[in-house]
Amino acid sequence: MEYRKSEKGINIKINNEDKQLVIKNTGNGKSEVINNDNVKSIELYYSWNTNPFSSDLGYSKIMLNNDSKIFITQDKISQAEIKSLFRKKVKKEKSRFMNKLK
Repeated sequence: MEYRKSEKGINIKINNEDKQLVIKNTGNGKSEVINNDNVKSIELYYSWNTNPFSSDLGYSKIMLNNDSKIFITQDKISQAEIKSLFRKKVKKEKSRFMNKLK
């Protein structure tokens, strides 16, 4: 449930041409553009699940220069796509059975 709540009403796209991540809030219509200039660091959390009734619990944690954090779950954009977009900003990669948002 925590994963679902964190991204309710949010659409996320990667603009490869401009090397940007575009986050749109469908509730209020506001958009935020994330690029290398405003990213401090990235942490990637990979996970797997043996339970067929739940989804992958992997996520990307993006720390911005203004000290705010953005969580993007595997359901929206894979960690591999985030890593490809912000390769030099990735500071941590963890792999475990289950990851809690933190």
